[in-house]
Amino acid sequence: MQADMGGPLRDGGAVASYAYAARYHYTEVVVQNDNFLRLSACADAYQTPLRTDLMTTPSSRPVQFKDAYGNPTYRVRVTAPHQE
Repeated sequence: MQADMGGPLRDGGAVASYAYAARYHYTEVVVQNDNFLRLSACADAYQTPLRTDLMTTPSSRPVQFKDAYGNPTYRVRVTAPHQE
């Protein structure tokens, strides 16, 4: 494999998998939690994210959009009572 220092690999590439886990604990039961997450792989000349999965417990339906700076952002609203 030859790499051009001015661009991406031309004859193949590597595939990597990354996981990020965060755990929050509240002293009282939370009925609704609304968060904005700005944690995702960036796309540029050297890498292309193939897939992003976002899961919460209790479950939610994250909504992806671009923020004012063009960054991928997820709005996560958990409406089931929870403490973690």
